[in-house]
Amino acid sequence: MELGNIQSIHNYIAIIIANVFKSHPLQPDLIETVVRKLLLGNNLDEIVFLSECSENQNTIFTIINGDLLQNIQGSDEEKLLIQKLQDNEFKFLEKLLKDRKDPSLRKNAINSGIIEALHYIFTTRDMDEITYPHFLAFFQFTWPYSAEMSKILVDKKSFDFLLRLLDHKNLNIINESLNAMVNIIYGGTLGLDESQVHPYYEDLTQAGGIEKIYSLFKRNLSRHSQNSAAICLGIAFKSRIITDENMKLEIITHLKSISYRSDDEVNLALRCLAQNLDNHVEIVKEESAIDVSDNDDDKNKNEEKKEIQCLIQ
Repeated sequence: MELGNIQSIHNYIAIIIANVFKSHPLQPDLIETVVRKLLLGNNLDEIVFLSECSENQNTIFTIINGDLLQNIQGSDEEKLLIQKLQDNEFKFLEKLLKDRKDPSLRKNAINSGIIEALHYIFTTRDMDEITYPHFLAFFQFTWPYSAEMSKILVDKKSFDFLLRLLDHKNLNIINESLNAMVNIIYGGTLGLDESQVHPYYEDLTQAGGIEKIYSLFKRNLSRHSQNSAAICLGIAFKSRIITDENMKLEIITHLKSISYRSDDEVNLALRCLAQNLDNHVEIVKEESAIDVSDNDDDKNKNEEKKEIQCLIQ
């Protein structure tokens, strides 16, 4: 029998085992072999089936953590094998964690060392070796918003590598790195009183994040990146004065210009800024006098002004 046929049979057997043991524990000495066969065969749904059992889940996360910490080295064949394995593990993590509202699954992955493994890859590899699918695996740890997850990610210094990725050549990675920071910063506001400053402002500042995000905002690589940068800074400066007058004017002006979108993140950014008196004065500037006009464009502008006033009251 040819080697290709043998591999196909092994893969088929692994698929059968995964379906039989869906939601049931698999023997530890067998699960690693099965999971690797499924990963190399790109049978990710079957690994998700196995993960529905907590015992299997913990073992799978441990396996993936070990694999992701491997450097891509050896013969050309060995490099291709490691790269294929890791690429499918990134895809599996995205598939498993995507849109999960219950943070327990994300916490289990973190407790198995997955975040440290992702951090290692994003901080040590050359930029051109970090791809968009790789990043999407990490992004799932930031969404949906979670105060608990935000604290864990900040404590694990996620800002450091997220800021590094803002120098990537891939615009999708830049945009999603900003989105991930917005999610973390947003999660940090959950449960806070209106007057409290943001708990992660200092962490972002110490990592050089304020300057780097503002610099990216001014570069205006895309509408998406500029919007996300403004939102991130607006929330981070919760109840704090923006001492840089140019930054204050540009960020507030931009947030006001996109507040018509009824976007929760934009609205939160304006509310956070408005808790500081100096910022509040800048936000309401030119909004206090609302003229009555028969002109449709003026009416629309007046409606936008009213919405901003209601938003920050």
